[in-house]
Amino acid sequence: STIVLLEPNARLSIPYSFGTQQSREVYLSGKAFFDVAHRLNQPFYIYANEVVTRVLGTSFQIFADPTNGKVDVKVRSGKVQVFERNANFSNKAINGVVLTANHQVTYEPQEKALKVSLVEKPLPVEELIDSSVKSQVSPILFSYERALLGIVIKDLEKKYGVNIEVEHPDILHCSFSGDISNGNLFEQLNIICIATNASYHVNGVTILISGTGCK
Repeated sequence: STIVLLEPNARLSIPYSFGTQQSREVYLSGKAFFDVAHRLNQPFYIYANEVVTRVLGTSFQIFADPTNGKVDVKVRSGKVQVFERNANFSNKAINGVVLTANHQVTYEPQEKALKVSLVEKPLPVEELIDSSVKSQVSPILFSYERALLGIVIKDLEKKYGVNIEVEHPDILHCSFSGDISNGNLFEQLNIICIATNASYHVNGVTILISGTGCK
């Protein structure tokens, strides 16, 4: 039940023993999007250049550049573990990282380093809510009238699955009014920062809002 969408010139190699062992293993060259079926006792491994991605059930994109050995992994939903495989091509984790929705990691073969950051365009995280209580959950509308900035920030964190921190606690007490429902995450942050005389920057997978608060 796993789905793999291959980009032009990508190649996916699947061993004859696939699905019959304790783990599911494939080999990728090029770019592909994976939607992996969840099997708790049979993790899925993708070998891409010198990087291994381990997942139980989630959706993500991998680009294994065959020309320079660089690898990018971008998570759409769920959670994956990414690590550098050793010279014997085993599953031993070396310098591993864990990624969740809207996180990405880039492996630089020259530096032998995994660099974690947010994806260029974070997308709303699909909330897995039981159908029996789904009708009781209010959607996030992103339309505010004199709302505390702390509430707006919590809505953004919930919608995109990201971590947002503030440099000064007083920022959380700023009042914000406006409709930011039509923008993406960074467009929404730009509007919020202009309205509250603040600024933001991305540090790894954390967004930091800087400012001294409102007067």
